[in-house]
Amino acid sequence: MASLLKEMRNLPSMKVAPEKSESCEVAPAKGLKEHYPYGLRLSLNKDSLKKLKLSVKDFKVKDKVMVMAEAEVCEVRSSSDEYSEHENVELKITNMTCAPKKTRRS
Repeated sequence: MASLLKEMRNLPSMKVAPEKSESCEVAPAKGLKEHYPYGLRLSLNKDSLKKLKLSVKDFKVKDKVMVMAEAEVCEVRSSSDEYSEHENVELKITNMTCAPKKTRRS
């Protein structure tokens, strides 16, 4: 558990890298593109919040939270087409915990 907590301190950013385009296509309007892949969003409904002993009142938009989860691999795909190769692993979260991230005060 201690090693897992140590690893969680150095979590990698899952932010999508900016696309490099060599064509003359018009870029989408600023703010319209998500910075993180769609599948990385978690949605906690009323029942999920109850299981976590949380409520919507515990959160504000832009708050940081700590999430620890156990997931099961439910799909592994690998394919290629004339343009590129594709790889994808889908995970189903089976157990998790979530808590508001506490900020350190000096």
